[in-house]
Amino acid sequence: MNLENEEKIKIKAYSFTELAVIYSQDRSKKNATTILNKWIKINKKLRTELKKLGYDPCKKGRKTIFTPKMVELVFKN
Repeated sequence: MNLENEEKIKIKAYSFTELAVIYSQDRSKKNATTILNKWIKINKKLRTELKKLGYDPCKKGRKTIFTPKMVELVFKN
């Protein structure tokens, strides 16, 4: 999703699920999180940049929070 071509998304901190639902608005929460997770896994540039900002894809059992900068990266990639 490109922010320039879509409705303006408020850039702020979001949980992984919240961000996934915004990214894939027409999907269920479960499908949206799967889509976002796969996108981060296959997009090496995005994954690398997110990790530099503190994203830990191996964090199990804890709620992942995307900072405003991370949210911008997701929508720009």
